[in-house]
Amino acid sequence: MKASEFTKQSTVEKNKTEEIIQRTLKISPERFFIEKENLIFSNSKLRRVQKNIDRYKSGEPIEYIFFQASFNGNIFFINKNVLIPRPETELILQKTFKIIGKKKNLKILEIGTGSGALIISLAKRAPYQNYFATDISKKALKIAQKNSLRHNTKINFIVSNLLESVNILPDIIIANLPYLNKSEARNLADPKRALVSPGYPTYLIEKLLMQISKMNRSIYIILEIGYNQQNLKKYCKKLFPKSQISIMKDPSGYNRVLAVTN
Repeated sequence: MKASEFTKQSTVEKNKTEEIIQRTLKISPERFFIEKENLIFSNSKLRRVQKNIDRYKSGEPIEYIFFQASFNGNIFFINKNVLIPRPETELILQKTFKIIGKKKNLKILEIGTGSGALIISLAKRAPYQNYFATDISKKALKIAQKNSLRHNTKINFIVSNLLESVNILPDIIIANLPYLNKSEARNLADPKRALVSPGYPTYLIEKLLMQISKMNRSIYIILEIGYNQQNLKKYCKKLFPKSQISIMKDPSGYNRVLAVTN
């Protein structure tokens, strides 16, 4: 069967079908565009493509099917032990770069790094800093370390539940912690522990903020939050009365990033 015929017959949207074909057969998009009218599947290739199409139709994200996700123009290895990085999280990068400016040798700490996509993207674009990243999951940290090696970044990884095992005094803390409830995460394929906060949606964020407040140090804090969690701004004002507290909106107009700055 020709690839063009398979695409026409597929019950999956055309762009996703073509992406799955390209990734399964390891064909570049440019080559596929040129050759798709004459590209013929052998029976074995057809079975491989159809298997991945079926996985996608069953609700498995392409990122988990092919163990690969894109974030901030970089490609990261992922599996079902870590969250799939989302474009809206790039707001944390934007805010952090503004804070860094021309400064050097800052200590930048990410809490709950997962795949490492966020801290690695920072380290690639602002290399003259000191980077640290934690996660409570050893499996997640192994993935982050693998990605750090691939991208040739120097990051100190720490197994820790929030700040419990951290013994540095950071200048900037960033995090995309779990902030959903069970119903909000029901239809998402990511590991639930990376999505759902124990207790109530803002529990982990509030716990981290409380830990930071006890460090008695001026620290920039940049955290991803849920669209309806603007009350965290009031919580921060109680903990950090002398700091500026702001909430950034994502491209869709939803509250997305909480920033505590000096």
